[in-house]
Amino acid sequence: MEKSLAVFYVSPSIDGWAADIAPTKKICLLDFVEKAYLLYFDEVREKKIIDPHFWTDPIIIKSIVPKICQKMSDINPENEKYYKANAEIFLKKLDMLDKNLEEITTGIKGSKVVLFHPSFRYFIKRYGMDYLASVETSPGKEPTPKYITELIEKIKNFGVKAVFSETELPEASAKALAEAANVPVFQLDPLGGTKGRTDYAENLIFNAKIFKNALK
Repeated sequence: MEKSLAVFYVSPSIDGWAADIAPTKKICLLDFVEKAYLLYFDEVREKKIIDPHFWTDPIIIKSIVPKICQKMSDINPENEKYYKANAEIFLKKLDMLDKNLEEITTGIKGSKVVLFHPSFRYFIKRYGMDYLASVETSPGKEPTPKYITELIEKIKNFGVKAVFSETELPEASAKALAEAANVPVFQLDPLGGTKGRTDYAENLIFNAKIFKNALK
């Protein structure tokens, strides 16, 4: 990594390791996202703590591709044509992906969604679902017994069909909540990198199908 011209990372809250990289070599992708797209963690909104999981919305990714391309061209100008050509290809793939995701989620728009970890709020908003709550209201914040009791009642009152956990997180808490609310647990994957979802499009399609199966 020391020989790299630059390192692109998502955000300090997710990629804490980037803090140790020389300032001239680290580029925060969250800084490229327009403010109008940003979501905040509700209970700390006054502190302007941004939800950094923007990559679950392919339209946001589409909006930052030209900025990434320009940054790479500035850093390594001899490969500018190569970067721009690949950017154009990727932009077309993002349009196709968005269309595919729209088709998959057509029948579940308006569905109430409860997450264990608030990592899919951008996806939920983009494809017309209604984010209701998370077990962790912000990353790493343990829910109180009172909050869990209120969340169970909310799940029942709003007719929520499922609770969503994640592949990287312990599932016991999500299962306990789901059992108390009498709904099933479905597992999402915000990161991918496993068989069948090794690239960006595959992983978002995988998650869209999880949402559809859970909420139809």
